[in-house]
Amino acid sequence: FFFQAEDGIRDAQESRGLGDVYKRQLCHSCSPDYQAKLRIELQKRVFQPGGSLPTMTLEEFAEKEMERMRITEEQTKAAQLRSKEEEEEDSDREEIDAKRTKKARDWDDWKDDHEKGAGNKLKNR
Repeated sequence: FFFQAEDGIRDAQESRGLGDVYKRQLCHSCSPDYQAKLRIELQKRVFQPGGSLPTMTLEEFAEKEMERMRITEEQTKAAQLRSKEEEEEDSDREEIDAKRTKKARDWDDWKDDHEKGAGNKLKNR
């Protein structure tokens, strides 16, 4: 059983679409010598590494990763220390706020007990 591609070429292999047909055609208008050279060049590239090659060894990568982890741990410890200091400052602020609130309440109580102008009535005249 043969599969017939869009260009009329019969294949024992199932076609995967038009792209399959175009991949098989190197260059119709090119000379056979050029086609042969092009085919050899393309075959040489088949097992060449595609993309980028590794830029560091596994040991170098491990060292960089350990350094990143050390920096992250230091930052975490510094953040925890800062949060503890802020909590202590907050407790100090709460004490200062409590003192200010007490002073304001005492002043309000004194104003309630002593009306405005109560000491300037000139009763001794």
